[in-house]
Amino acid sequence: MPRVKVKLFADLREIAGVKEDFFEAGTLEEALRELVKKYPALEKKIFPDGELNKSLNIMVNGRHSELQKELSEGDEIAVFPPVAGG
Repeated sequence: MPRVKVKLFADLREIAGVKEDFFEAGTLEEALRELVKKYPALEKKIFPDGELNKSLNIMVNGRHSELQKELSEGDEIAVFPPVAGG
């Protein structure tokens, strides 16, 4: 399986206590599930009720991607919480 980098931003970074980590995963969903397995406190932010939080912005190599996206060696996944404005 490809080894990929997952980068966290804002409160997700604070919750996990790291800004990035590496995982082996074949798809974007597998990478995110490995992330919450290693950092369980992220589960309620990323997979509330077992489903992906649709308000997150998730990008693979700078492009929005579907959970089924197949990953390649060295891909970078960025996970951003919802942006609030006012």
